Amino acid sequence: LLMSIGDRGANPSRAQASDDHAGSTLRLTDTGGVPDDNPFVGADSTLDEIYSTGNRNIQGLTVLSNGEPWATEHGPRTGDELNHIKAGSNYGWPEVSLGNDYRTNEPIGVESKPGMVDSVYRFEGRFAPSGLTEVTSSAFGDWQGQLLAGGLASETLLRLQLENGNVVDEEVILDGHIGRIRDVRQGPNDAIYLLTDGDQGSLYRLQVVN
Repeated sequence: LLMSIGDRGANPSRAQASDDHAGSTLRLTDTGGVPDDNPFVGADSTLDEIYSTGNRNIQGLTVLSNGEPWATEHGPRTGDELNHIKAGSNYGWPEVSLGNDYRTNEPIGVESKPGMVDSVYRFEGRFAPSGLTEVTSSAFGDWQGQLLAGGLASETLLRLQLENGNVVDEEVILDGHIGRIRDVRQGPNDAIYLLTDGDQGSLYRLQVVN
């Protein structure tokens, strides 16, 4: 089980603390234990269950068919990210970010730093990422193996094509058509399911039109 913990907001430096779950991903067994091959098992200074650190606020998290974990993450103002989550990696927050302070609009940290992993992709504007899924059904043709990322404030569904660990193509599928998209899932019967976030939240089912 791979899960994410936000940085808790008030003290973002917790995301860089190796003895604190805040601002990290955790990897656990199905009984809540720690897998023997977790990256920090046996390291006195880091909690055994931690899989990655320096994550501000992951909202979308999925494991691809090839076993790779990918995540969409709320950055500060205009700094939302797509990250390839790798064992033992530090994603920089709050020392590294692509966004600005909400009050002053000044950059937070630096855009890149040695020993910390750069994001794979920066979402345009205030995307506010939510659910993330891989298209696994062959019914969607060339979309198979690509990512679908939902947006809350942006009310957007975005297709992202990965190639050798990079985003090589993108396409806006929905833009304000159904409201705030909370979750995106590949479902059975060759369908994609979208859950909206609002006073009257709804579940949408998308299929290929021949």
